[in-house]
Amino acid sequence: MFEYGVDDPDRLACSIFLFYPDTAEQIVVDYLNRALFVQDHHQAALWSTVLTLIENMQSGGESELDTGSEPRLAA
Repeated sequence: MFEYGVDDPDRLACSIFLFYPDTAEQIVVDYLNRALFVQDHHQAALWSTVLTLIENMQSGGESELDTGSEPRLAA
């Protein structure tokens, strides 16, 4: 699904969150678990960073929805 050659956690997190918003966290956890299983420390660090970014994106979206405020639009 995702190339392991991708080393930009921001881009990877944004892509996953954009295309799979409902399952983004589980997808990343699966890849993180695979990296940990094969003891690939570089990939584990990458997916751990991506997981943190995904969690931040999810919490940012939830807080915006919880406040009842309208989403901000770019000018």
